[in-house]
Amino acid sequence: MEHGFPPGTNWGSLRTESLIAHVVMLLLVLGLTGCMYLTRRRLAAAADIWGWAAVIVVTPFIAMIVWPGRSYYSEESPGDFVFGYVLLAWLIGLGGMIRSHISISRHRKSSALRYSIACLTALGTVVFLCQLPSLGHPREASRRSTCKSNLRNLGMALWNYYDIHKEVPESTSGSPPVSWRVNVSRFVDFNSIYREYDRTKTWDSTTNEPLAQRFYHAYMCPSRSGPETDVKRRVYTDYTMLAGRETLSAVKPRGPNGIADGASNTLAIVEATGLNIVWTEPRDANVDREPLGINFKGTGKYDSPGLMSAWHVGGAQAVFADGSVRFLSQDIDPQVLKALTTANGGESLPDSY
Repeated sequence: MEHGFPPGTNWGSLRTESLIAHVVMLLLVLGLTGCMYLTRRRLAAAADIWGWAAVIVVTPFIAMIVWPGRSYYSEESPGDFVFGYVLLAWLIGLGGMIRSHISISRHRKSSALRYSIACLTALGTVVFLCQLPSLGHPREASRRSTCKSNLRNLGMALWNYYDIHKEVPESTSGSPPVSWRVNVSRFVDFNSIYREYDRTKTWDSTTNEPLAQRFYHAYMCPSRSGPETDVKRRVYTDYTMLAGRETLSAVKPRGPNGIADGASNTLAIVEATGLNIVWTEPRDANVDREPLGINFKGTGKYDSPGLMSAWHVGGAQAVFADGSVRFLSQDIDPQVLKALTTANGGESLPDSY
């Protein structure tokens, strides 16, 4: 299988305040290094080292207290943002202490610090570059957890729909066709969508177009780093039902009695980011049309023709008919993935996949 989705870091999405915060921290660290050399004649070694080290350590914590809602540090753990810089500052302090000790023991001035400055500057640059991919975003673990919560809520919405209509919604229904995402919107606290959507008009009509241009994060994965809208500013979704023969959307009856394979072995909703589907568009991942695989490389940077695709490295998340959300590896056997798409195919599955 040829993988290649998701693409690399989208550098254009970096937030300005995030970049500024990291640059300031790097300059402070480098300033510490420079002042250890420039103020050598004016300050004692201990005051020089520990004074500047304290500045580097205290400054970011003051910033976090003053601006607790800023996005330049991790939303899950703000201390992670400064850990690399604090560690670097103490390495500089330790290096300065060792240098001072050697200098004093040899009874000479430590005026030759060029080599140390060059090494520490290189180290600071490495730390800065290593943190660039996460600028302006919470940690991937936090984003993936939010994505999992979104999927779980959509899975619950399917069965709340079943409680009222006595069947799970089809991926598309009616004429003109309406997406399941619109039909279950009232079960994910979006009653306004359900009321405003005109079912007598197509999804891309002038009447329904404004809804397609609205952001509803319940239908979006927070890990998305590619375009969020198409050329008409219609918002993409990352979640689709499975459509096609023998899927939960197609079997009769569309409910527990139609899932002969077992609800825990039947896929209902999957991540299919690479298909670039507008959230109100009556289109989904079709098992009869899409290649059986996860995170396949597409023709474009943000395209993936596989049945499933996600911004999570190594695989994608999916909701099973029992409501559970699981992460499926992109190395999954295509035959196993095919078996998971059917509600009453009768296939045997391995103990783990």
